[in-house]
Amino acid sequence: MKTLYIGIDCGAKGAVAFVSSESVKVFDMPTNSNGIVDTYGLYIMIQNNMSGKTIIGIEEQGVKGNLTSRKSAFIMGRNYQAVINAVQDTTNASIIYIKPQQWKKTLGVLGTSAMSVNEKKKITAELVKDVFPNADILGKRGGLKDGRADALAIAEYLRRKY
Repeated sequence: MKTLYIGIDCGAKGAVAFVSSESVKVFDMPTNSNGIVDTYGLYIMIQNNMSGKTIIGIEEQGVKGNLTSRKSAFIMGRNYQAVINAVQDTTNASIIYIKPQQWKKTLGVLGTSAMSVNEKKKITAELVKDVFPNADILGKRGGLKDGRADALAIAEYLRRKY
């Protein structure tokens, strides 16, 4: 029986990746008109793409000390809870909560503290391009789509570990 690995980069600009031995799909996180994760839309997306044994990896969220505003922290928490609600309602799937450092260390994409966020994202994108050369991680103008590379990397982490 084939295994489906679902990697979820939480957040309004996150993404959901579906990886199996037969296919690779990645979608932007469904959101409502207020830019908040659409729990039902995510639930339907997962249901429509599930098959066989399924392992879902959700990237854990956390604030970064004084670098995260109260409003951003609240929205981040609300989006994270929306993802958890959608996934918990999904039947027949194992759910793994993953710290960003876990999957980044396993895949060798940690970077250094001197690197900018964009430089770190490029490292992840390069890994994803190597592992999934046909994956759709670029926007209309050729820029990296927020969340897509991370969601695919989380699915790859699951594939390697489970």
